[in-house]
Amino acid sequence: MGNDNPINKETVPYPILFFDGECALCNRAAQLLIEITPESKLHFGSLQGKTAQILLGELSKTTNSLI
Repeated sequence: MGNDNPINKETVPYPILFFDGECALCNRAAQLLIEITPESKLHFGSLQGKTAQILLGELSKTTNSLI
């Protein structure tokens, strides 16, 4: 399956909050933000995920917080 619209810094039309998916505090903070901003245009992604690796590069491997 091909992807005709590769993700990169120029093609992401919305802000993404990256969080440490292995950190309970970071996960809870992300869940709280989702709960209190249901109509938000903010998207969420784990620092351990593929999107973080593509958009943040090495920063996704050396950070353990919220970005």
